[in-house]
This record gives sequence, structure tokens and C-alpha cells, in this order.
Amino acid sequence: METLRRAIEPDGWISNAFEKMEEHLDEQDKKFDAQNKRFDKLDYNMVELRSSLNHILEHITKLSDLPEE
Repeated sequence: METLRRAIEPDGWISNAFEKMEEHLDEQDKKFDAQNKRFDKLDYNMVELRSSLNHILEHITKLSDLPEE
């Protein structure tokens, strides 16, 4: 009975295990958020690059001067 009481006390091993799990999950969330920010920046850069390339292609091929159908 004493072992069970010590295990479930606020500073017992069960509480400690949950705290460690929570710390680990918080770290994983931070890593995930950082990775998402990098992907968001990459996506933004790709959109900007695509826009620039379209502008260059239009200028080179004079597609903007063609009559619309």
C-alpha cells in the first residue's frame, strides 16, 4: 500500500513520468512549429519564383502583346 501511495503522490514516479512525457511533447511541438515555418517560407519563395519566371517569360515571348481569343 505504501508503494502505491508513493507512486501516485504529486511528486511520485507516475507524476514524474507524465511531466517527462509533457516536456517531450512540448519539445516535439516546438520542432514541428519550426519545421512548418521553414515549409511556409519555402512555399512563399516558390510562389515568388514562379511569379518572377512568368513575368520573364511574358516579357521574352511578348505573350502579353498577343490578342486575346
